[in-house]
Parts: sequence; C-alpha cells; structure tokens
Amino acid sequence: MLAILIHQSVAFASPVRTAHFIFITDEPGHVIANELKAHAERDLAAIAATLGIRSEHQAPIEVRILRGSDRFQDAAPGPHPPAEWTAGLALPHRSLILLKVDAQTRFSIHDIFRHEVSHVILHRAAGGNRLPLWFVEGIAVNQAGERLRERWAQTVESMLGDGPMPLAALRDGFPSGTRQVENAYAQSSAFVRFLIRRWGWSLLRYVIKEVRQGNPFDLTLERVTGKTMLQLEDAWLQEMEREASWLPLLTGEPLMWVLISLLFVASFFIHRTRQKAQMEAMDDGPQDDDEFA
Repeated sequence: MLAILIHQSVAFASPVRTAHFIFITDEPGHVIANELKAHAERDLAAIAATLGIRSEHQAPIEVRILRGSDRFQDAAPGPHPPAEWTAGLALPHRSLILLKVDAQTRFSIHDIFRHEVSHVILHRAAGGNRLPLWFVEGIAVNQAGERLRERWAQTVESMLGDGPMPLAALRDGFPSGTRQVENAYAQSSAFVRFLIRRWGWSLLRYVIKEVRQGNPFDLTLERVTGKTMLQLEDAWLQEMEREASWLPLLTGEPLMWVLISLLFVASFFIHRTRQKAQMEAMDDGPQDDDEFA
C-alpha cells in the first residue's frame, strides 16, 4: 500500500539545511534541528560507507521534527496512526523521516535520527528491493548504537519465558504488543550483531549488493556463510551463551548472569523445537515495507 502523507495545519518555520538534509521544524529557535545539523553529514557519511555506498551522491533527505504525539501522529502516513512507543518513522521511498520530540525522546533524538537515516540509506543501497524486517531493524539499531548491551541481555532473558521468536516470523512484520515488539528489536539487533562479529560488515555489504542486483537475500546469505538460516540461528543462540562469560565484567553482577546463562542453556533445546513449530504455522505472505520505525 502506497503511503500517503496526511495534510496537516502545523505551521513550520523556515527549513534548516545541510548538503544532504532539509530539517523542517515547528519548534521555536530551531534548537533540535541545529543540534542534528551539527552531526548530520558526518552521520550520513558513516552510515553510507558502512553499507557500501557513497554519501556525496545521495539525494537530499527531508526530516520533519514534530513536538508531541498528536503532531507526530497527524503527520504520519496511512489510515492507522503509529504506535504510542514509536519515536521516529522513515519512508525510504519518499526520502522522508518523521521525528517525534517529547519528554521520552528529547535526549535520545540523535540516536533516533541515525536509526531512521539508516533505513533510508539501506533502502537505497539495496536498490529498493525487499529485505527481511529483522535485518533492516537490526542494521539500524547497530548503526545507531542503541542500547546494544541492554538488548542483548533482554534477548537472553526472553529464553526464560516463551523464548525468542523465529527470525522467519520477523521477516515481514513485528508483533504489535509493546513488550513483544521490544523483544523483536532486541532479537533483531542481537542477531545482526552476531553476523557482524562473525563475518564483519563486509559480509553484510556483499549481501546488500547482491540483493540490489536482484538476488534473494536468504540464498545469498547461505551461499556466503555456508549455513542455512536455521543453522545460523542455532549458532547465534549458542554463541550468546558463550558471550555470557564476559558480560559480568561489564555489568558487575556476575552471579545473576551466571544463573541466566545456565537457564539459557537448559531452555535452548526446548525452545528450538517450539520455534520450528511456530515457523510451520506462521503466515508468510508479504507485507508492505514502505515505512520503518
């Protein structure tokens, strides 16, 4: 479904511009726009280089900075407003980013900005071809540097409940519940981080380039790693258990993490069986991927 911007009556001030960004804001004094402007070109260059394209050849990206949930939701495309937890929205086909500024997002707006820029640039790097949602969001979280250790821990802890969702279930959409969607982001970022640690960004750049040329994502990833998606998931989950040995050095809570690691190992094989059953039951029809949070 093609996203259509809803007409809004918000009075925007004059734009703040850089070489590749147009910041449109309704805030007095352009405070946040100028904060983002100071780092925007450097952020773009780093994101583009990591994904294997040149930043100087990029078309301008419009960034709308909106104060409060009401203005953010009024500006969002489509008939359904974004979830309350949504802090940013990228429409890569339109080279458009919407940022919500409120008490919860004010001091993380730079990370949110980088996350949404990653969506736009990844879309361009892949030539507009479809990529799995877990890959898109995992790339963005890692490029923005958003709470990576916390999200790793959250993925480990999910094993104590219903277990992580199969990546195939996160291919075309994330669940709607706040806790479930947070787990989906955490799991996606942790798995992409595993790929980076094991094979480096060069592998991801190669896969993106192949997708740009029309080759299937899963088959390309299998060809260059020598592992199917299920084998990669198994390797990732087992590596997470091994990583728990150094996490206590960072958290200062060794006993808690040892216990979590032991529980992780005990529940791993049970949840692998559950994952395979979930994969067989899921509906794998494609969904619209024109918008990314």
